[in-house]
Amino acid sequence: MRIPPPPMANSCRYRCPWWWSARSRAALRSQAERLRATLAASEGDREEPGDEEVALGDVGYTLAVGRAALEHRAVLLPYGREEALRGLAALSAGAEDSVLVTGAPVEGAR
Repeated sequence: MRIPPPPMANSCRYRCPWWWSARSRAALRSQAERLRATLAASEGDREEPGDEEVALGDVGYTLAVGRAALEHRAVLLPYGREEALRGLAALSAGAEDSVLVTGAPVEGAR
């Protein structure tokens, strides 16, 4: 049986989970705004050599392996750039969205 190669990160044939955490809700919202601004800025014309679109799968991977697990957490499950921008905007505004889950660990839970 031949297994097909995984899809390209930017193709978003599948949901690319993004999870991250912060020490406070305010810090989590601030991080969401910075991620949203970076993702929004990656759209449009690329005039500079090497100025590439942000790959959603790459962002998810980096957030998963490059950050500590702190008290306040968020998971974004976008199926493309528009859903990612919408979910990040909601989190940065303290709102809810269908592609966003936030919370904190429960003491004593395993």
